[in-house]
Amino acid sequence: MYYPALMKRFLNCDSTLTLEEKRHLYYGFVFQDNYSPYKISEYMDSAKVLKGKADLTEEDYAKLIGFYDKALEENPFNTNALYEKMHVLFTTKRADEHRKTTKQYEIIIQAVASSGRGLTKETAFHVIEVAHEYALMRVLGLQPGSQQLIDHYDYVEFKPNKHGIKGFYFDISQCFNQLNKNLQKN
Repeated sequence: MYYPALMKRFLNCDSTLTLEEKRHLYYGFVFQDNYSPYKISEYMDSAKVLKGKADLTEEDYAKLIGFYDKALEENPFNTNALYEKMHVLFTTKRADEHRKTTKQYEIIIQAVASSGRGLTKETAFHVIEVAHEYALMRVLGLQPGSQQLIDHYDYVEFKPNKHGIKGFYFDISQCFNQLNKNLQKN
């Protein structure tokens, strides 16, 4: 599979992507030059400031979408930008764009969810960004309680929930690998 073709299909919200292609797309991102799991987008900071306004106008919503789009240009797997953009598109009744953005969010969640069960280290969910842990929890309706770093795993303990799940393990090896690469460059 040719990565740029997969990315183009993702950006075009191609609903025919197979689970295998979604996984290649998601996990293949770690080999792209713009993979930076700990980078905080200045566009997300700008959006946060704007969202703090008491009454948002149509112009404000358009600016927010612009900020989220810029953040997604930097990192197409920025689940926070996708989630916030979905909210704005829903609020402004832009149904077609909302559906497309939701599809991109779902592709990321499906790739992560397919990587394990999360109940033990051996069945940990593999994520390429810590934010993806929280995106998965959000979709599953689980609220994080405490978090521990155990070797190259995040263990997130949940608040009491209807599923009776105590917590999930997330393998964050790729995040650490990139951090080590960045430290070696400096």
